[in-house]
Amino acid sequence: MLLIANIAAADTYLYWCGEEWWVRSGTGNPGGNTWNNSANSVWVDENQNLHLTIQKVGGTWYSTEVDTTSADYSYGVYKWTVSSPILNLDPNIVAAMFFRHNDTNEIDIEATQWGWTYSDRLSYSVQPNAYQSAISYDSSYQDATDVTYQFDWEPTYVHFTAKLADGTVISDWNCTDQTSIPQVTGGVAMQMWLMNNLAPINGQNAEMILSDFSYVPSTGNTTIDTPGNTTDNEQTNDYFNWCGQEWWVRSGTGNPGGNTWSNLTNSVWVDENQNLHLTIRKVGDTWYSTEVSTASDNYTYGVYKWTVSSPILNLDPNIVAAMVFLNGNSEIDIDATQWGWTYSDRLSYSVAPNAYQSAISYDSSYQDAKDVTYQFDWEPTYVHFTAKLADGTVISDWNCKDQTSIPQVTGGSILMQMWLMSNLAPLNGQNAEMVFSDFSYVPSTGNTTDKNDFI
Repeated sequence: MLLIANIAAADTYLYWCGEEWWVRSGTGNPGGNTWNNSANSVWVDENQNLHLTIQKVGGTWYSTEVDTTSADYSYGVYKWTVSSPILNLDPNIVAAMFFRHNDTNEIDIEATQWGWTYSDRLSYSVQPNAYQSAISYDSSYQDATDVTYQFDWEPTYVHFTAKLADGTVISDWNCTDQTSIPQVTGGVAMQMWLMNNLAPINGQNAEMILSDFSYVPSTGNTTIDTPGNTTDNEQTNDYFNWCGQEWWVRSGTGNPGGNTWSNLTNSVWVDENQNLHLTIRKVGDTWYSTEVSTASDNYTYGVYKWTVSSPILNLDPNIVAAMVFLNGNSEIDIDATQWGWTYSDRLSYSVAPNAYQSAISYDSSYQDAKDVTYQFDWEPTYVHFTAKLADGTVISDWNCKDQTSIPQVTGGSILMQMWLMSNLAPLNGQNAEMVFSDFSYVPSTGNTTDKNDFI
């Protein structure tokens, strides 16, 4: 009955602090969340306070987001006053206030622990490259209420501050990274969302209450220019053929992780033995990630199989090595990563938006394994994941039957990626590489009967 009430009371727009805001619904990033626009999840109360929530309705956890309908915001001072304490939220929750043009032109204030139990409570970022962590996990300010979070954005800097009601500054950072500071107009948004769509560790609903928002345009030179593109003397590699498929090599900046993507031939290449190499590498002061995706988007039910000759279960905690089927919000993922944790499982499977399974422990005897075959068998009623050694030993196995997540789409693309969590440098400061010796896709024969036994 609660879910029915929420749907019936859904709001698409609201007015607050002199602005019109769009209330998000559906599923999608960040975190592959489900977004709720019901009046029980997002509302303005009688005192003109805006409420955003994380709520469980039935068996589903819902996140919330509001965005300005205007995208004409530019240089100036952006200020939010949050009356509820948000520096003590559950580790899996992110409370965010930000300017956004797109994923590579963004200014963020985020109260979160990024899934860590003993992590700093506040972070600032200026996409794509600049990040600052602040407010320690044991800070005396973590229960503070009526905190004003703001940034002053000009063409040459973004200055962040957080102040108590009495004017005490509890956090201060001035970003002057010219590779990151946006030079474009955009909109304003606020969110509460869940890391990787994982339930709060404490199992409880959560709320962020904003008592005020203001934007004061800059009185200086507010001319907005289109950011230029950086160049490199190395050769670029836009397309290539490998394992019978044509692949597009990504460049530019964007999600996941607000990364910078390289299509240089020293970053992505097929060697003389027909092995595909993807890398994480530092060029100058910038860390570059890599991604290739199929030129065709006609992939559907069937068996997807990758053989990775290099060890990827022992990568630096900040690196994600991914093999993905993607069609909009429909996604099937194999991720070799620790998600930024030092002592975390080394492999995970997900079927967006709701299904997730962690596997291969951090101290596993398989973490240095080479020539591992990772695969999933996707049919309308299940997605079955396996990882096998070269001798056939199965080191991981999971059968997902979550009907709320299994894609029922007619086609999509295949991606392989190496990227950095939140665009943070590897903890060990070293370049990294993933080497594929094979990929194959065998379309389904059309039998969609659920299988209980697998070869």
